[in-house]
Amino acid sequence: MVKPFYDRLIGVGYNTTANLITQGYAGNYTGSYPWDVSTNTTVNYQPANLGQLKMVMSFDLSSFAFTSTVDTDGDGLPNWWEIANGLDPNTSNAGGDPDGDGSSNLLEYQNHTNPNAQDNAALGLVVYTALE
Repeated sequence: MVKPFYDRLIGVGYNTTANLITQGYAGNYTGSYPWDVSTNTTVNYQPANLGQLKMVMSFDLSSFAFTSTVDTDGDGLPNWWEIANGLDPNTSNAGGDPDGDGSSNLLEYQNHTNPNAQDNAALGLVVYTALE
């Protein structure tokens, strides 16, 4: 039940390994999940206590995700938005138009539209991106 949550965090660039270390895992821990993926699946379905569940779901997202204004490449697009939309946060992407709808990535970000779906506010077609 927790794996899809971790997969989503990893998919948008959140460093789950660093978070686990912050929450008490050994400083040399290298896994992305709070369990050993090589462990037999049936062992991973054992009952958990409240303390274990609290640890698995403890995240500090205040310096990441949708509140962060970190923009490594200085193109006006925050890193979280570039990662979430399949762009490289280390390469200027503001002028790109991956969906070919005539709206640059910067315009898509400013208008909260999807840079990977053809939409164009000038034509009255707008696909909004849900902030998850």
